[in-house]
Order: sequence, then C-alpha cells, then structure tokens
Amino acid sequence: KVNTGLQKCPLCFQVLSDEESSCSNEASPHSVHEENTENYPKPETGIANKYNFVFRLFFFITVVIGSTCLLINLLTFSGVLWSMYVIGTMLYLWITVAYPLFVKRKIGHIIVISTLSTSIYLYSLELATRTKGWGLSYVTPFLFIAATLMITFIILLRRLKWREYSVYQTVMVFLGFLPVIFWVTGLVSPIWPSVLSAFYSFLTLTGMFTFADKKYKNELIKRFHL
Repeated sequence: KVNTGLQKCPLCFQVLSDEESSCSNEASPHSVHEENTENYPKPETGIANKYNFVFRLFFFITVVIGSTCLLINLLTFSGVLWSMYVIGTMLYLWITVAYPLFVKRKIGHIIVISTLSTSIYLYSLELATRTKGWGLSYVTPFLFIAATLMITFIILLRRLKWREYSVYQTVMVFLGFLPVIFWVTGLVSPIWPSVLSAFYSFLTLTGMFTFADKKYKNELIKRFHL
C-alpha cells in the first residue's frame, strides 16, 4: 500500500484505488522492467554463432597447418619449398569452399571466382611440378566452357534476375577468349581446346543477342559499350 494522495503509483505509474490507495494491478517494478526490456534486440544465437565459430575454427586450423609446414620446411630445407604447395592448396580451398559458405554472394559471382582461382591454381601446379601441357592447355578451356554453360542455365531458370547474372555471363564470355591469347603467346601448344572455348563464347554471345528481348539487348549493349 502507498500512503499518499497521488492518483498514480510513483513506481509503476498505475492508477491507485480510492479505498486502499494501492496499485490496481499490483504490478511490481521488476515486472515493468521486464516489459520494457522485451523490445530490446537479443544477441544473435543459433546458426549465426555456429557459422562464426566454424569460420574461426577453420581459420585457426589453416594458420596452424600452414605455419607448421613452413617452419618444418625451413628447418629441414633441402632446396625445395614444398610448404608453398600446402599453403597454396589451403588458400585455394578457402576461395573455392570456405568463401561460398561463409560469404553471402550470388551464384554467378561464386562461379566466376571459382573458375578464375581454379585456373590459376592449375597453372601454378604446372609450374611447380614442371608438367606443362595439361592444366592451361586442356583443363582451363573446358572449365571456361562449363562455367559459361552453368551461368546460361541460371539465366534461363531465373529470368526475373537476368540483369544480375548478365554481368557474370559477360565476364565468362570474355574469359572464354583467353585460351586463344594463351596460344598466341606460346603458353599452350594444342590449339583446338582454345579454339573450342572461344567458339563456344562466340555462340553464347550470339545467342544472348538473338534470343534476348529488347531490354536485355539494351543491357548487353551497355555492358559491352557498343
């Protein structure tokens, strides 16, 4: 009870009864505090924390393995930096596996990044193992073809988002002509995989202009600055 002439309780601000001058609903300051704090945002729990922990765990394991291999390599150095193979492989796995899992990006963006990183990784293996003629000459052209085909299917399935994926398609079309440049500069010896990659990019570009609607064509013209 509150012995006062006030109309409301000074603690819970509820209307006091006339007879006993007590709170009409007997609400306590603790309950009022709980009601006021219900609207505050709660800290992230569940999946977000699990992903954050897994990301930190993978990063820690990567650093431990890479630094340990580098230390052993330097202490037992015999003319070969084999630890660079391990570090390069883990970096490649971070780009192609961890990056799509922990970073929210479009599928087209992930395809382009994975294709470029795979091509660079294969060429690095060629240089490291001195087995020139398989990665850059054969795997890379067909990798560009496969990536371009995947983005084409995505555009056909998600027509409402064609503006977003047309950018990635344009990038892959340009990348499809790179093997020909590699052949001209002497980096690859058989020409037919490079020509096949460039020819498929040409067919993709032709199909983009042939079957696209007017808005799509205008968007492509802007992308190619024609």
